[in-house]
Amino acid sequence: MIVGLLRTLLIFALIYYSIKFFTWVYMVYRGLNKSSFNTRMNEKQQKKKEGEVNIDYAPKNKKIISKDNGDYVDFEDLDK
Repeated sequence: MIVGLLRTLLIFALIYYSIKFFTWVYMVYRGLNKSSFNTRMNEKQQKKKEGEVNIDYAPKNKKIISKDNGDYVDFEDLDK
């Protein structure tokens, strides 16, 4: 009975630590990929010539509301 309990605890410990290890490996791998991506982006930004100006225009968000979009409700201010 004790042997079965110890074997079960050992299996759970092996599963727990293997999941923990593979999660750590995944996080390290992901971190290395992000850091290499960041270095590539920094290299691209450093390739600009000195004094070069880059202007990016953001499109203006215009809300287009058609006349069929709802009804106009007239209201009155009530003094209390």
